[in-house]
Amino acid sequence: MVSIEAGQVYEAREPSSPALRNKVKLVLSGISGAFMLPISTLAITTLFLSLGGFVESISQNQGIQKLGGLAKSLSFPILQALPLLFCVAFTVAFCGNDPLYIWGAIISYLSFLEVQGNFIYSNNNNNNEWIILFPNWGRNSKFLVGKTLGITSLNTSVFGSLVIGAVLMPYLKRDWSDVNLPTYLSFFSGKRFLPLAASVGGIYFGLQFLVFWPWIGNGISIAGQWMAKAPGGVDSFLFGFLERSLLPFGLHHTFYAPFWYSSLGGDVANSLTNSLTNSLTNSNNPVTDSSATATSILNQLKEGKLASTMWAGDSFIGASVIALPSDTVTGTGTGTGTKVFEYLKQQGVNVGRFTSGKYPVMQIGLPCAGIAMLLEAREDRRKEASAVLVPAILNCFLMGITEPLEFTFLFCAPKLFYYCHAVLCGAAFALMNVLGSHIPSVFSGGFIEFVLMGIIPMAKGTKPENVLFVGFMLAPFYYWIFLLSISKYNIPTPGREPVEPVLAVEGKQEIEEPKSKVPEPVRTIAIALGGWDNIGKMINCATRLRYDIIDRSKVNEVTLKSSGVLAVKWVGDNHVQMIMGPKAQFLNQDMLKWKGEDLGV
Repeated sequence: MVSIEAGQVYEAREPSSPALRNKVKLVLSGISGAFMLPISTLAITTLFLSLGGFVESISQNQGIQKLGGLAKSLSFPILQALPLLFCVAFTVAFCGNDPLYIWGAIISYLSFLEVQGNFIYSNNNNNNEWIILFPNWGRNSKFLVGKTLGITSLNTSVFGSLVIGAVLMPYLKRDWSDVNLPTYLSFFSGKRFLPLAASVGGIYFGLQFLVFWPWIGNGISIAGQWMAKAPGGVDSFLFGFLERSLLPFGLHHTFYAPFWYSSLGGDVANSLTNSLTNSLTNSNNPVTDSSATATSILNQLKEGKLASTMWAGDSFIGASVIALPSDTVTGTGTGTGTKVFEYLKQQGVNVGRFTSGKYPVMQIGLPCAGIAMLLEAREDRRKEASAVLVPAILNCFLMGITEPLEFTFLFCAPKLFYYCHAVLCGAAFALMNVLGSHIPSVFSGGFIEFVLMGIIPMAKGTKPENVLFVGFMLAPFYYWIFLLSISKYNIPTPGREPVEPVLAVEGKQEIEEPKSKVPEPVRTIAIALGGWDNIGKMINCATRLRYDIIDRSKVNEVTLKSSGVLAVKWVGDNHVQMIMGPKAQFLNQDMLKWKGEDLGV
């Protein structure tokens, strides 16, 4: 009897495990996709930051200085509101484009910030410290407090935005969107109840963060400092390898976000505070060393135009440094000053260790693999292969968008992707770290971003020449490994796939001549997905369509691939990711525009 009950328990639990895993994957996929909206916005703002900082640094002429400041000022409002923008992006990803929930997210996040400001105050015994809610117990922070949207609050980076946008707002949509109040309060029933609920929810989570975040934030910062001391670029290698390994699953944005946007990737305020303390304690004449500079930079972090969160996280710090009007830090005992990135490295903030490695891979290494695939295409099909590979290579080089190229060999040669490409990505990150490169990235690592983030601000110590050095080190590995592997193992890369007309048609969904006004390929994709009624939430990232599907059995993958989809990736049975390349955004706009229209079948 006992054994039967045990068996029943086992059978009851077994089905729930895959369901739970699929749910977790779906949530992580949603978070990953949500990052693309603010990331694309950051890509534009860094253009103005880079150009403005460069113009300010080349001349002391007041007019030119004002011109550079004008260029940078176009970015400051976005950067100051970046945590709020992340919150809105998460809300859009998990609640759709309903303006009511976007409005609720804004109200909730402002409440989240404001309630914190009421319980944060200066330590009378130490002006450099803040007391958060209650003193001592490891909570007296020198660096976890700043100003966001002008409100004194905790520096929660993207984590506060994530909790409000991806946890609170979906919960309110699911459980509190149909609240019925008594007749005399009926005006506030239903969706009108949301602003009140969102505000209360923001206050609740704000209080929770006041209690727990000082310990969590300190822990993240300590972990980031510990990783920065890893010898030989080990931390950079692991980051590069894992980030690339997660790309096929669409989870790479979720992985790199804590390193790019939180103190796990570096914390300037914490490092400079420690530097200032050590300098004042151990130096006989602290004014002649970096302490004066540390003090001035700390004051800028507290009162400057950039939000405090922009000085934590590898990507954020890099963008903030590029916006500085000066290329060097004076008062370091070197006479001419120390380049800003080198100065920060001396203080324990190694900017670029989680970003610089992208550039040699995207601009030299992976394009060489594409050239190898092109040369290995059969001569009679090389033109056909060129139509696929040449645009993919150019996208990789110019924009750093790698998926169209990577998905030409990922599924037919996964070992080539993981054992060669992912390992070489890790090696690129490690080498760029060891060679002292400090090239930030906010988007993808393509040539355009390289010019803005590496070449233009090179006087700040980015060392862009290392991209060529490391890239040409990687090039023969990419080229010869791909060339020999494709030839030896007959890998069906573009131009080498077997041509079997019968099999190519088999399983393909026959679509009659159009009887609707829906254009191609929208019509074909919608039919292949089982029709509009089978499609739920429809969003996209830079290269993928991310759609919820009601019934997987109605989806015809053969037809999808024949309509231009490079690859189809399922996350559970009810969410599909279709890799499209850079056209994903425009195709999704068309899908949303025509959704519900008669498909003529």
